[in-house]
Amino acid sequence: MKFHYHPVLLEPLVLIVTACLCATTADLGVWMGAGRRAIERAWATDATFAVTLTGSLVGSGWKAFDQFALPRFLSESLQHLEQSQAGDDNGELPIRIQILRVLAELAKNGSLKDTDDAWRTRFAVWLQAWLSDFQFNDFSVCIIIPEVVKFLTTRISQV
Repeated sequence: MKFHYHPVLLEPLVLIVTACLCATTADLGVWMGAGRRAIERAWATDATFAVTLTGSLVGSGWKAFDQFALPRFLSESLQHLEQSQAGDDNGELPIRIQILRVLAELAKNGSLKDTDDAWRTRFAVWLQAWLSDFQFNDFSVCIIIPEVVKFLTTRISQV
């Protein structure tokens, strides 16, 4: 089931959820209850919304991110990367590019240091397969290459 909203409302919805979670910094009960359910519901209903929300929470510096949002993002993002196809963008930025942007930010913040070897291996396999199938065209040169370079250079600087 997909969470239905007009595309114009994506950013305001993400900002509202982010503000609600960040405004309750002293209330672990809210994070564990409503916050966790909001993140789970986002992933269960709309991956684009969930990835955008994750990016917003990373950017906001939400103190509970590593505990409540990161584990779900890591598992779900790999599934979406492995399932995404080149022609699935529907005029929007493909979800794999959005995921790579969030991963780049997580790498920059040091949040990926504790990922397990299984996750790293799966991601490396996906990345290698994706890059081996890479084709140059207007879209890839303008959007994809800068994002991959940004991600890889951020990741290398963290090692």
